[in-house]
Amino acid sequence: MKIKAIIFGYPGIGKSTLARNNKDFIDLESSVFKIDGVRDPNWYKVYVDMAIHIADSGRIVFMSTHPWTRDYILGRLEEKGIKDIDVLLVYPDISLKDFWVQKVSSRYEDNPSSKNLTALNKVKNDFEEDIKGLEQDTRFEHLVFKTPYYRLDDDIYDILFKLSIKNLRNKQSMEVK
Repeated sequence: MKIKAIIFGYPGIGKSTLARNNKDFIDLESSVFKIDGVRDPNWYKVYVDMAIHIADSGRIVFMSTHPWTRDYILGRLEEKGIKDIDVLLVYPDISLKDFWVQKVSSRYEDNPSSKNLTALNKVKNDFEEDIKGLEQDTRFEHLVFKTPYYRLDDDIYDILFKLSIKNLRNKQSMEVK
């Protein structure tokens, strides 16, 4: 059975690295959703639909944590009648702010791309507000890293396995009633 999941991952969490090294994962980079350098106001709809399509084919899709993508995805899954895609948020604990700024700064120094500069500015300027917003989003399962030492792939597989067991139990419970 293929795992079907969409994971909203905070900048620097390891989305691109894991997707580069593990064929089960795809990093659907939001920064490329532009035409001639301009982002259409409805870009996130295409982004979400693309993520759903890829996940529904049995892949684990990483997405950015933009609030409007999180707001839009549940309605689209419902509209499409898709109930077997797990959606979760992955982000660092707010106590890791200084570490996270340094981590993303180092990434930018090693590879000064526009993507990495955008991530660095986001983390430097919005970390606490972003993390508080993610913490308050109760619509999804959460995977929060409390220390800077984690194995993203192992931790994701672990939580997705637990979700699949939970979903199976819920399905069996509904069939018994």
